Amino acid sequence: MTSTSRRPLNDNADQKVIALLWAWHRFEKRNGGPSVIDFALTPPKGRVNVHSRLDVLRQIEGILSESSDQLTRERLAAHATFLRVLMGQQYNFADYLSLTQGLPVHEFSQDYLDMCQSRLKDALSRLTVAWDRDIKKALMKRDRLIPKHLLVRYFRKRLVASVPVLSEYLGIRLHCPVTFKFVEVDEYWGYWVDGNWRRFRMRFNHVGSGLGESECEQFLHHELLAHCCQLSSWREAITNNSLRVICGTTTVHTPEQFIFEGLAQTMPLLLDTWQEGSVLSARILLSHFTSLVLNNVHVKINSGCTLEECITYVRKWLPTMSDGTVVSECMSRTLNSSFRSYQYVYGYSFDYFFRLSLVLTRAEKMNLLKKVFTEYLTYADINKEYQVSLL
Repeated sequence: MTSTSRRPLNDNADQKVIALLWAWHRFEKRNGGPSVIDFALTPPKGRVNVHSRLDVLRQIEGILSESSDQLTRERLAAHATFLRVLMGQQYNFADYLSLTQGLPVHEFSQDYLDMCQSRLKDALSRLTVAWDRDIKKALMKRDRLIPKHLLVRYFRKRLVASVPVLSEYLGIRLHCPVTFKFVEVDEYWGYWVDGNWRRFRMRFNHVGSGLGESECEQFLHHELLAHCCQLSSWREAITNNSLRVICGTTTVHTPEQFIFEGLAQTMPLLLDTWQEGSVLSARILLSHFTSLVLNNVHVKINSGCTLEECITYVRKWLPTMSDGTVVSECMSRTLNSSFRSYQYVYGYSFDYFFRLSLVLTRAEKMNLLKKVFTEYLTYADINKEYQVSLL
């Protein structure tokens, strides 16, 4: 497995791109547009001013015309594509995915969905949970509630206990200062993290009276042990000049998301911290199956299927999802320029890493984790070595 992130560093060229991304980010925030930067692992050097999206695009195209560096060109092409869509240019779905996330379009087969649904139903039956609209409520009854006022203490305690173990396991120094905040915002995420060179920030959205312990463990592995620890390791690698500085300013419309989300959704499997028959394992299998169905909805609604066809399709496979939720999913996966590519990443990367985790030995899992914790790798990089064919 090779990565373009370890080529000889050209810090000035990388910093020029980073300064332009920050200028674009500031422009969007001033004008009510989408956030551009997700994580910023190093502070920008220098400042660029831009007056419009077209101004940003022209500067990106200028850098592209002068650069022969593969990593720079790949990332700038994704930025340019996203900018063009924000300004009204239309791309067919396959081209948009390829140019931004670097992924192919894939629709999971009925046979594979049948197999995954059967596996999920078996896991639920072990917990005497019925396959109906009340799955989540039933799983909560079999879980231990962590009250809202104890959530931050719970996560801090688990973080203190888990990070040194992961650090020793990988042989990588990890430092993850995290702040926690409760919010009530109109987003479909129940939790998410972002961060900069100083600290990471985890937000809980609409948590109600609290969360189940298995939910907390799923969040811990996804947001903290995967996202925050991986990016903490990247930050250290950039500081040590073993990773390009351009890799430390991430966005949700560029190819690193395949590694980020694939790793995060399967971290309990890669670390062998889940147990068959547990509430956590049932939640992971439910998340996996849901992501497969929504992946297919994403492809269908972007390929000419009607809203009614998508609703009927989801009714067949997911009794837990309301028609209104399907409509919201279809809207965000078509009308939102970021989510049209970014939300597709979840199902595709989840299944890719899920299937990898089932066949890799413990030593092979550790080797994979070390790679993604220290290198910028894309779907193309990973697939050269593992060549997982999705079903």
